[in-house]
Amino acid sequence: MHFDGRGVLAGALLSFGQPAGEGVLVFEKPEGGADQVPAERIGQVLADAKVPVVVLNACQSGAVGKQLEAAVATRLLAGGASALVTMAYSVYAVAAAEFMTAFYERLFAGDTVTSAVLAGRARMARRPERPCPKGELPLADWVIPVHYWRREASRTQAGGLLFTTVARH
Repeated sequence: MHFDGRGVLAGALLSFGQPAGEGVLVFEKPEGGADQVPAERIGQVLADAKVPVVVLNACQSGAVGKQLEAAVATRLLAGGASALVTMAYSVYAVAAAEFMTAFYERLFAGDTVTSAVLAGRARMARRPERPCPKGELPLADWVIPVHYWRREASRTQAGGLLFTTVARH
């Protein structure tokens, strides 16, 4: 499963100023507006569906804070996911696009998730310039995509991939 959207680390402030309490992913409600779904609920849904590989292109979805059990990544691993690819910190969309391009090229070519993550991080390191108000700024943000795994996985082992894309806010 691939999620492209917003994530918030446990203890951080949500968009309306309240503490998150646990990691959340931000979906969009059918009628519009943010639907902030706690990590525990997401983990349960993915565990029930037996989703083995999860890619979260969402800021802080791989971050681990004081409440380890409340982080999005740890909830999904506890729910049975074999492999998680997440973002440890906030990441520019252009940086995530660099990572995801190389990651999926390698994954669809038959590489393992681990090899695909390494390819994505290498691409980010080779192309470190990111846009900012003063022009291009070189960043060492290749460390932001992280890979948590309980056992190695590949596209063929996962039985294909299900994609869901959520608009960024």
